[in-house]
Amino acid sequence: MKSEIMGKCAVQGIRCPTNACDQLLDYHEIRLWSDTETFSKYDDFLVKKAMGVEGNYVNCKNAACGAGQIHDEGGGSVSWLLWHT
Repeated sequence: MKSEIMGKCAVQGIRCPTNACDQLLDYHEIRLWSDTETFSKYDDFLVKKAMGVEGNYVNCKNAACGAGQIHDEGGGSVSWLLWHT
Protein backbone atom coordinates (compact mmCIF):
# COMPACT_ATOMS: atom_id res chain seq x y z
CA MET A 1 0.00 0.00 0.00
CA LYS A 2 2.76 2.39 0.97
CA SER A 3 4.65 1.93 -2.30
CA GLU A 4 1.50 2.56 -4.37
CA ILE A 5 0.58 5.72 -2.50
CA MET A 6 3.92 7.20 -1.44
CA GLY A 7 6.05 5.94 -4.32
CA LYS A 8 3.66 6.29 -7.23
CA CYS A 9 1.40 9.03 -5.80
CA ALA A 10 -1.51 6.80 -6.78
CA VAL A 11 -5.06 7.82 -5.91
CA GLN A 12 -6.94 5.59 -8.34
CA GLY A 13 -6.62 1.97 -9.33
CA ILE A 14 -5.16 0.77 -6.03
CA ARG A 15 -5.68 -2.96 -5.81
CA CYS A 16 -5.96 -5.34 -2.87
CA PRO A 17 -2.43 -6.21 -1.70
CA THR A 18 -3.06 -9.93 -1.14
CA ASN A 19 -1.96 -12.41 -3.80
CA ALA A 20 -5.34 -14.06 -4.25
CA CYS A 21 -7.22 -10.77 -4.65
CA ASP A 22 -7.26 -8.40 -7.62
CA GLN A 23 -10.13 -6.14 -6.50
CA LEU A 24 -9.89 -2.36 -6.62
CA LEU A 25 -9.98 -0.85 -3.15
CA ASP A 26 -12.31 1.98 -2.15
CA TYR A 27 -11.47 4.85 0.18
CA HIS A 28 -12.42 3.00 3.38
CA GLU A 29 -10.56 -0.16 2.40
CA ILE A 30 -7.43 1.84 1.63
CA ARG A 31 -7.74 3.34 5.11
CA LEU A 32 -7.92 -0.13 6.64
CA TRP A 33 -4.85 -1.38 4.74
CA SER A 34 -2.72 1.75 5.30
CA ASP A 35 -0.71 3.03 8.23
CA THR A 36 -1.58 6.51 9.50
CA GLU A 37 1.18 8.33 7.60
CA THR A 38 0.41 6.62 4.28
CA PHE A 39 -3.33 7.20 4.54
CA SER A 40 -2.77 10.86 5.44
CA LYS A 41 -0.65 11.27 2.30
CA TYR A 42 -3.32 9.46 0.23
CA ASP A 43 -5.96 11.82 1.61
CA ASP A 44 -3.75 14.81 0.75
CA PHE A 45 -3.35 13.54 -2.82
CA LEU A 46 -7.13 13.15 -3.16
CA VAL A 47 -7.77 16.70 -1.96
CA LYS A 48 -5.13 18.16 -4.26
CA LYS A 49 -6.49 16.14 -7.19
CA ALA A 50 -10.01 17.41 -6.49
CA MET A 51 -8.79 21.00 -6.18
CA GLY A 52 -6.75 20.68 -9.35
CA VAL A 53 -9.96 20.02 -11.26
CA GLU A 54 -10.88 23.61 -10.49
CA GLY A 55 -8.13 24.76 -12.82
CA ASN A 56 -7.42 27.81 -10.68
CA TYR A 57 -5.98 25.91 -7.72
CA VAL A 58 -2.40 26.91 -6.92
CA ASN A 59 -0.09 25.01 -4.58
CA CYS A 60 1.92 26.99 -2.05
CA LYS A 61 5.38 27.78 -3.43
CA ASN A 62 6.99 26.46 -0.24
CA ALA A 63 7.44 22.71 -0.86
CA ALA A 64 7.22 21.99 2.87
CA CYS A 65 3.89 23.81 3.23
CA GLY A 66 1.31 21.47 1.69
CA ALA A 67 -1.36 24.19 1.48
CA GLY A 68 -2.87 25.82 -1.56
CA GLN A 69 -5.31 28.47 -2.73
CA ILE A 70 -8.14 28.78 -5.20
CA HIS A 71 -7.92 32.11 -7.04
CA ASP A 72 -10.88 33.92 -8.58
CA GLU A 73 -11.14 34.06 -12.36
CA GLY A 74 -9.57 37.50 -12.63
CA GLY A 75 -6.61 36.40 -10.53
CA GLY A 76 -6.96 39.40 -8.24
CA SER A 77 -8.32 37.67 -5.16
CA VAL A 78 -8.29 34.34 -3.36
CA SER A 79 -11.61 32.48 -3.11
CA TRP A 80 -10.45 30.36 -0.20
CA LEU A 81 -7.36 28.84 1.33
CA LEU A 82 -6.78 25.15 1.81
CA TRP A 83 -4.75 24.38 4.92
CA HIS A 84 -4.29 20.66 4.60
CA THR A 85 -1.24 19.04 6.12
